[in-house]
Amino acid sequence: MASQIWRITGLDLQGAALALSGLGLTQAGVRVEIGAVLTSSFAPTAGSLSALLDGDAQTSCTFSALDVAMPGFYIEITLSASYSIDGLVLTGASLPRRASLTSVDQEAGFTAWAASEAGESWFRRNPRKLADAQNLNPSGMWLLNESGTTQADIAGTRTATRTGGAIVPAQLTSDGAQAFDPQTTGKVVVPGITGVDASTFSVVLDMQTTTTDNLVVVEHGSDNQGWSIQTWSGVANPEMRVSTGCLLIPVGSANSVYATTRPVNDGKPHRVVLTFDSVNYGRIYVDGALDTMRPAIAAGYRLPTYNTNYLCIGSRNGTSGLPAGSMIGSVAIFNRVLSGAEIALLNDAVPISDVLGATIIVPIKSETIPQGLSVGAELRAELLCDREFSGLGSIYGTVREDAGQHVLQRRVRLFRSRDGMLARETWSAADGSYRFDEVNERYEYDIEAWDHEKGYFTVVANNQLPEVTP
Repeated sequence: MASQIWRITGLDLQGAALALSGLGLTQAGVRVEIGAVLTSSFAPTAGSLSALLDGDAQTSCTFSALDVAMPGFYIEITLSASYSIDGLVLTGASLPRRASLTSVDQEAGFTAWAASEAGESWFRRNPRKLADAQNLNPSGMWLLNESGTTQADIAGTRTATRTGGAIVPAQLTSDGAQAFDPQTTGKVVVPGITGVDASTFSVVLDMQTTTTDNLVVVEHGSDNQGWSIQTWSGVANPEMRVSTGCLLIPVGSANSVYATTRPVNDGKPHRVVLTFDSVNYGRIYVDGALDTMRPAIAAGYRLPTYNTNYLCIGSRNGTSGLPAGSMIGSVAIFNRVLSGAEIALLNDAVPISDVLGATIIVPIKSETIPQGLSVGAELRAELLCDREFSGLGSIYGTVREDAGQHVLQRRVRLFRSRDGMLARETWSAADGSYRFDEVNERYEYDIEAWDHEKGYFTVVANNQLPEVTP
């Protein structure tokens, strides 16, 4: 098997030194560091890298706080064979609460989070636990990790019945092998779901699929009566701006459609949150980022009406089901709109309070303070190590005419929502697309598209959460 190289970056130590006594990667929870070779961007200030692989907890390797805080800091692990890496384990006296693991040559990387306990931290791929939604008091929540026909919710009050399908080891979340494989006619039916029929509700689910068929993931109210979360196989729709592979969500009628702005049929696990408030807006969040927001009531739209009192997961009561290989991890429903803070909690966002006061501004172009007209040209400042705005998130989209499908090349700026600080600036490409990468996932951002030709008003999208790819 070919060798494999992984790089550890983004260690969150809040200004402390990094003191390690052991390091390893895991596959299915088992350490696979045998045959590994370690290198680092900076030499240790004490000890050696070899101490991290000798199995001796008494030997250690220390990096200074300044080195660890530098953007270029990394520890690189070269494995003698290729593995499906799903985690990182660190032991030592000073451990981070966050680490980013990036494959240099093969797989996509991921950000991992863990709390340090007793000198050891385990960081796992896609650590979001939908079971945490239980703390938000859902009206019902099904982990779909039971092998029989009875599928009880976590509260034990709403028991569902499963027909067909199977549990497969997809591990959409770190709660376990929660992956209901619906097959073509597989389904989970939750009876007596009344109580979430109001015009205000939220749905949270984990799913993974490669299909672009117009099939049903979760539905309450058959055939576009209540709401239905579906894959979408139709051609791009100029009115709804729906593209093949998106999630299509009719609420109330076939004309009242919400849809993700990008395809999600990429074979990767995604956490989808739908919130609907008949007075304000319907929103779709994908992997913690606000993807779509539209007024709930508009011309030709109407509120949900329900012709069934049950919830179907995996099909439309046995028809229009997801094919084999498409997986649904967990489903939670609420009879209210989840707040932005609650959605962040479900996606392991770091509380802003953890990083307040960490901003240090330093001049980088001039040793003296410029005066007069030279101020704008000479004085440039950036955040030390870009600590505020550097991260693992991405925000992207397309600049279009408000009333049409013509794409535009315009300047696009990214501002931090809570204080308006400018974080990034770019120009949209010829196809109207823009993208901000390596954005700090701790914050919400406002996006401004500005027309230098003065033919359009400036367009702003508020409170966008960066997407972090597992």
